[in-house]
Amino acid sequence: MKRDRASTTAEGMAIVRAIETSRSPARRLLDDPVSVRLVRSAQVAMSRFVIDSGLYARFFGVGVIEFILLRERFIDDVLALRLREGLDQVVLLGAGFDTRALRIPGIEGTRVFLVDHPVTQAFVRARFERTLGPLPGHVVFVGVDFETQGLALRLRDAGFDARGRTMFVWQGVTMYLSRSAVDETLAFVAAHAARGSTVIFDYFYEDVLFDPANRFARRIRAVTSAIGEGLSFALARGAVDVFLTSRGFEGVVNVDAFGLRALYFTGGHVRREVADGAAIVFARVRGGHQES
Repeated sequence: MKRDRASTTAEGMAIVRAIETSRSPARRLLDDPVSVRLVRSAQVAMSRFVIDSGLYARFFGVGVIEFILLRERFIDDVLALRLREGLDQVVLLGAGFDTRALRIPGIEGTRVFLVDHPVTQAFVRARFERTLGPLPGHVVFVGVDFETQGLALRLRDAGFDARGRTMFVWQGVTMYLSRSAVDETLAFVAAHAARGSTVIFDYFYEDVLFDPANRFARRIRAVTSAIGEGLSFALARGAVDVFLTSRGFEGVVNVDAFGLRALYFTGGHVRREVADGAAIVFARVRGGHQES
């Protein structure tokens, strides 16, 4: 993965959210007014044309952009629910241009750690502060390279409290990591978060990502490789429960394309499709951090 420049995909997700926010309330799947302010209007206009004209779907496949949007919406909804139940901290792993710290109701009462590679984070932080002004005190930036640096030390130095109930949001990241980097991050969460803490992340299915005959997988691998963000991690269908329970988690809930469609594509959205090739999983820390 090239890390001499900021992540291209990070800004791309903010553009997708901004496009969706610009739609009429009856059509939009999510609302992110902060992203509208962060991205350039020319980028939004060009990208909206690519999506609305059908070019994006013809290149990557029908339902891909819908999965991206519903991934955002589902994680928003789970985070809002967890905040109502009571959270002390939120850790956004591979945060990029994630704006949840500034727009989810009630999140201002927690500490929110935005964790990302130092190069991407420097770029993002400069954009945030230039566009939005001084950020509120509950927002904490933490620079870490998942492949070479220890997450535990970097978070501890930033003020992370292992005794606090925490939700770890790991969106759009695992597929770019090695299996060992995924394992190390999950091991940190299982060992350093209090009982009742949770993790949520999305992942690709192996039979899709590594299928040479799958048009979407072939093209997304080519595009991400070209921009230095190649894909590597995936799980077999049905394997995530054992994968997480064997790593210190419980209460595993896996939501695939069909689950997302049932949750959100009702009413005027009922005919829309979601690409089947990835899923979102939510789980609780089984043991949790114990004070010595």
